Amino acid sequence: MSLKVVLLRLLHSLTLILYASVAWLCAGIFDIKHVFNRYLNGGLNSTDASFLFVDKPIQSLDHIAFVIYEDDLSIPTLCQLILLSISLQIGDISVAAKSTRSHLEKLKNVNCSEIKCSSSVKGLTVYSKGRSSCVHFMDFSTGHHLVSSAAKCLSSSSLDSVTSNTIDKILYGICPIPSVELTVLFGPPSLVGLLPWHSRETEILKWPSHKSMNSSDFISLLRLYSRITKRWGRISEHSCEFSRLIFIHMYRQRSTRR
Repeated sequence: MSLKVVLLRLLHSLTLILYASVAWLCAGIFDIKHVFNRYLNGGLNSTDASFLFVDKPIQSLDHIAFVIYEDDLSIPTLCQLILLSISLQIGDISVAAKSTRSHLEKLKNVNCSEIKCSSSVKGLTVYSKGRSSCVHFMDFSTGHHLVSSAAKCLSSSSLDSVTSNTIDKILYGICPIPSVELTVLFGPPSLVGLLPWHSRETEILKWPSHKSMNSSDFISLLRLYSRITKRWGRISEHSCEFSRLIFIHMYRQRSTRR
């Protein structure tokens, strides 16, 4: 075989590869504009890498809660989880940890503004690359304080007027945070940081430690959530009735003390 024939075949193969690459790019499998925009907006890092191809890899998720039941809270890791959630357009993010408020001042280099939600819940609107989410910070005692406030509101009502809808309205009035769809537990299994009325409608997934979770792990966890067809807490009628009975019991206790 002559050298000319070999060169022609090599040129033909390179041409086919070039055509295939162009077709691949035009098909949108690799969004060059998206990659360059991320590069111009601050570079590609480990946080962005998993989202180069997938910006919305899971089903719609409006509210996620991180319950960190660990002594040593990593602020950089927490910020990364928040920014990853914002990248996925999760509108509300709740964070429950030991002494959360004392760590808020350490949240630097994050564009945010304070929002008023409740005296027991610290709220921030965090902005990242044209997107924003509401982040709610809670301590492990937040739920107890809010339940106590709700019981005080109910104490002025008649027993017959205490219904599930009434309780829901009072709770939302005291703490206007939407229901949590997914709760991620870090550390020992505990629901101390989750608001009691949110536990009835949330799916709960566990991870050993928040420090060991990277962006790929986070996406894998969300994909697992999207494959779940039945939520543990989706027994609304029984849960609402149970909540109503609890508040009636608290109501009677307060009446007896009077």
